[in-house]
Amino acid sequence: SHQVGFSVLLNMNHVSSGRIIFSDALYNYGAAYSPSTGQFTAPVAGLYFFMFTATPLHQDKYGDGDLFKDGDNICRAVSQSGVYGESISCSAVVHLAVGSKVCATSSSDLSQYSGLSGVLINAD
Repeated sequence: SHQVGFSVLLNMNHVSSGRIIFSDALYNYGAAYSPSTGQFTAPVAGLYFFMFTATPLHQDKYGDGDLFKDGDNICRAVSQSGVYGESISCSAVVHLAVGSKVCATSSSDLSQYSGLSGVLINAD
């Protein structure tokens, strides 16, 4: 049986647009998440669950975040209220082939209180 799962956090604020590099790996069973590239690479084909949570860094500004599978958007989260400390999240259940890649991106500044988790539900 295959066991794959990870939970990662930012270790500093994310203040650039593009892929989010969660470099603080709390749990990385199977070593499928790369803290240097910010990408998860599926070691086995199967059904996976991903959860992305983020807190916008600046008050009175929106926050956004996306999860991508091999370049295709699989979920999007947007905050438009600008309330300080408000968080955004999105989750997805998706089938991955061996070698498929999942990553989180944002075009807004995010605080270090942001994270990404993923787990293999069932291998093919």
